[in-house]
Amino acid sequence: MSKKNKMDLARIDAIAQRLKANKLSRPLIEFGIMIDVQINLVTDMADMALYSYNILSGHTIDLNANYSDAELFVALAHELRHCEQFQCMDFQCFSEFSLKDAILLQRYLEADASTYACAVAYQEYKTTKNKEFLKAAEIEGEADIARSFIAMIGKNNQDLNDVHAYRAAFNQWFKCDERVSDYDARLKESYDGLKNSFMAMMRPKTKKRLSQKFLKPLGDIGPKLNYLHGGGAVLLNQKLSNI
Repeated sequence: MSKKNKMDLARIDAIAQRLKANKLSRPLIEFGIMIDVQINLVTDMADMALYSYNILSGHTIDLNANYSDAELFVALAHELRHCEQFQCMDFQCFSEFSLKDAILLQRYLEADASTYACAVAYQEYKTTKNKEFLKAAEIEGEADIARSFIAMIGKNNQDLNDVHAYRAAFNQWFKCDERVSDYDARLKESYDGLKNSFMAMMRPKTKKRLSQKFLKPLGDIGPKLNYLHGGGAVLLNQKLSNI
């Protein structure tokens, strides 16, 4: 093994061990180990991190080595949350839904992953008093989400089990038109490719319908506050433009 590979593995392990020591992200790491997620450090990617899955290579998370350890700590929490979501949905893929429902589902998944990553970052800040983790939760255009979470936590005596903080951050995700449009455009661009992928061919051809019932299990994964629906949650009848 080259010296660089050893250094990469040591860096990944240090970030993973920090996540394991954090009570909010410990279940993410344990789940990642259970499904054998492959984590890589790469330098030639535009995004900070990316989760992917296919039948042949399994679960993979690529982390952009150009970001700091604190930033990758939050990014890995975000991507491991996607692993949990994927398992929760019984490995269903976006191509099993109409384009409209696929876009709505992606919005929910991204808002949820961002919210939970913010909670993990705040828990780490509370433990270490290191503000780098708060700053890390604000990168990639998500400062408004982190601030919504922290503001509600402060209002409720820093209780990380308060549903209102998670719901405030989750709902905030939808309030940035640029962010929403960016994710919508990405899915719209890749939708035809997803429909023709090997994984899609292995799944039933009948289109599924996105519903509150379908989303309920997503809200039941940790911290089991189910902030994705119920009073105050973002509704499914969101406006879709240019679809």
